[in-house]
Amino acid sequence: MVWWVDRPIMNNSEKVVRDKFGETIDRLFQSVNIMVVIRQSSIDVDDIYRLLCNGVNIFNIDRTIQKEELYDYLKEAVCEAVLIPRMYPSLYIRSVALSITMSVNNPIEVDDRVRDQMFDLSSIDFIILKDVINKDEVIKFKTRHVKLGLPIFLWMSEICMEKIIELIEISDGIVFEFPDVSQRISSEVSEICKKYEKPLFYSKSNLFEEDYRYNGRQKMLSVAKEIVNGNMDGVMISDVNAPIEIFKNIILNTVEALCLAEEGRELENWYTTLILKIKSPQLVPVTTMVAAVLAAWKSGVAAIMLLTASGRSARMLSSLSSPFPILAITAKESVARRLHLYRKVIPLHYKGRRAVNWREEWRNRVLFGSEFALKTGLFCGGAKLVVLAQSEEGAGCCNEFQIVIARA
Repeated sequence: MVWWVDRPIMNNSEKVVRDKFGETIDRLFQSVNIMVVIRQSSIDVDDIYRLLCNGVNIFNIDRTIQKEELYDYLKEAVCEAVLIPRMYPSLYIRSVALSITMSVNNPIEVDDRVRDQMFDLSSIDFIILKDVINKDEVIKFKTRHVKLGLPIFLWMSEICMEKIIELIEISDGIVFEFPDVSQRISSEVSEICKKYEKPLFYSKSNLFEEDYRYNGRQKMLSVAKEIVNGNMDGVMISDVNAPIEIFKNIILNTVEALCLAEEGRELENWYTTLILKIKSPQLVPVTTMVAAVLAAWKSGVAAIMLLTASGRSARMLSSLSSPFPILAITAKESVARRLHLYRKVIPLHYKGRRAVNWREEWRNRVLFGSEFALKTGLFCGGAKLVVLAQSEEGAGCCNEFQIVIARA
């Protein structure tokens, strides 16, 4: 999900996204998630804030390249950027995820404090491991860092499919580098990740060379189609050795290409594929998710709203490659940040006072999500939406859904 603090303006002739100061209302623009790898030592708080305003929702710090002093500085810079006072403060809490990349051969110490406070970036949300060859290395790393309880992503490139399957199965997500990977391999990797409900991020080392920056819109669109048609959850972009203005435009052009690719997606193919790959019998949560998505498809809803405590239901729903925006409402800030890992999921941190009973709490959270969607233009009053939730508090999973009408 891409979220502008400053309202984007769409030029109908060129569909170029631009940011504009002076608007008092936040705006949403649907896309896969944008993760930026910070490598420049010259980047400062204002630069990071500008990237936040242009749609970046995950920052990554590569410790295989940077020293500890720079790592600490960048963590502080991201924290300060999130806390910068705004001329027009947002009415909703914007969750920003922070990750770290390290080599499995040279792991570093990671702060194991639970980061569940607003804008507390003293710890991280997930780890990306490089140089992994087999699953034993991952098991060894997880055993040593079991207290962290953080998702472990693996940075992979083209290797034999047998190893890819076992590594995807044991990981919490994949960053796949695609420089010389065939279309068949990329499709297989995407299918395996969806099968095991693991998020997949697209990375390509030469994605933003000079021709992409200035006159390569067609090339960028073809890459965006590969990402969207592959149902990938996000794209990883490294900050290039260029001024922040150029890098900001790279982000904007990436989002533009991804949104154009989303518009050209054939939903009939998605529907047919979903029906064919669902096998019986299924667990109750899976059956409920599939039924909710199909009901959304047949009823013409504008969005799916999900009340979640751990984020697991959002991950399952995202793995079905639903074409509908997923408003995931959670009372935990740490869960809201990690929901940026999943395609089409819009995380909302609900901080309202706890209601006396679950039905009233359900109503309060649905009203909170509806107001957000109406104010950001995600849908209009009178729109239909599917609400997925537990039938009662403590049920353990989302086991019911309703189709409701958004009130203006």
